[in-house]
Amino acid sequence: MNVETIIFIALIATAAVGALYLFTGYRLIRPLVAVSAFLITGAAGYWAMTRFFPLSFILNVVIAVAAGLLVGLLIYFLYNIGIFLSGVAAGASLIFLVIDYFRLPGSVIVYAAAAVVCLVIGFLAFFVQKPVVITVTAFLGALSVALPVGYILFSGIDPADFTAISLTSNPVSSLTANYFLPMILSIAGLLVIGILVQFFFTGKQQAFVRPKYVGKHRRG
Repeated sequence: MNVETIIFIALIATAAVGALYLFTGYRLIRPLVAVSAFLITGAAGYWAMTRFFPLSFILNVVIAVAAGLLVGLLIYFLYNIGIFLSGVAAGASLIFLVIDYFRLPGSVIVYAAAAVVCLVIGFLAFFVQKPVVITVTAFLGALSVALPVGYILFSGIDPADFTAISLTSNPVSSLTANYFLPMILSIAGLLVIGILVQFFFTGKQQAFVRPKYVGKHRRG
């Protein structure tokens, strides 16, 4: 299996996981965040191993999987941290789109403002929980569905021709530059649908267990 094929499969897998975030993010936040942590850590670990350590393919995969499992299990059992990180991830995704589209300079002020936005959304998800978590997971899901599908459709990629995916291209920049309006409308539409679906199916579901110092549970 060549690299281009792996990338194409990764795009489809990202869209599939995004659909789960979009429609079941609040209900399945614990396993979803744990699985996401496993996949992200595993992918980053494999990249780091192949980049900096001349080990065999099998050993690189084993180490990457072990690192992913460790982080995934930690996030699963400490899922309040996962809730906070999901908010941070949503903030980072939003900031990245804004910076990428408006071509904002990589100044200290821009990065500081981005960090503040990410932390604020993370803490809101942690303390407010249900309405923010639903919005955050729906947003992450909308992005994870719209960007891979949009990249495949708008880039004219034939599933039978995996070499059409350029390893040096930036799919987000390409989409925001050339198909900004349809992509934003797609993300916004999916976001609204995801929020409505999640609120409909979790109308009577109790909010997550909070730390004792945050307060009592509330019915959502």
